[in-house]
Amino acid sequence: MTTILAIDTVSDLCSATLWSQNDAFPTAYRESSEKRSHARLLAPFCKELMEETGVRPDGIALVAGPGSYTGLRIGASTAKGLAFAMDIPLLAISTLHYLAHAARSKVKSKICIALTPARQTEVFAAVFQMRDDELVRVCPDQSVDVSELLTLVADPTTSISYVSDSLTLLDATREIYPDIALHLVSHDARHLKDLLKNRMDDFRVQELHSFEPSYLKEFVAKKATRTIFERLPF
Repeated sequence: MTTILAIDTVSDLCSATLWSQNDAFPTAYRESSEKRSHARLLAPFCKELMEETGVRPDGIALVAGPGSYTGLRIGASTAKGLAFAMDIPLLAISTLHYLAHAARSKVKSKICIALTPARQTEVFAAVFQMRDDELVRVCPDQSVDVSELLTLVADPTTSISYVSDSLTLLDATREIYPDIALHLVSHDARHLKDLLKNRMDDFRVQELHSFEPSYLKEFVAKKATRTIFERLPF
């Protein structure tokens, strides 16, 4: 695989990028922060990137969760559809690995905990260790209460950095752990280019037809504040 089309829809930002592993052409990129626009914009973004570069990708990369349930469904269905239609591999990357990798140049601690919001006081979290400027996963992605993050670390006295895509979550974490390093990471599908370099086989989906994004928690529909009858215009 030398050309990759990458998709990130796990947050309010919808982004897609198409690049060449050997820099045969300039990386093309599209993004939108318009809320609830992923379903409308993602497919056109992918089409525009292929038309702009004149390139048919050799693989599809997807930020595969955890994250927004709706965003994950849109991203996964689009990525699978493209992979099936073009008969090319799908690469699935954990949101938390993606965030930790994007912040690795900022992290000076031995341990990096990547966070993204779940529900109420819960967070999705994963622990990574920095070894020779490389991230090594310490534990799988999981859902925990923000007050229990240190239970994920074997030695809670070691230096720890927290990385998240949510400023609100980082502020809440600071209240509980005031003496830690915090780093905010912006979503950008281009972060995947360096992460996948020489490691694409590590993320390749083996059974494309059965692939599902990583929700970690079941979807819970919110109860409507008014019934459908109360919303009728008469």
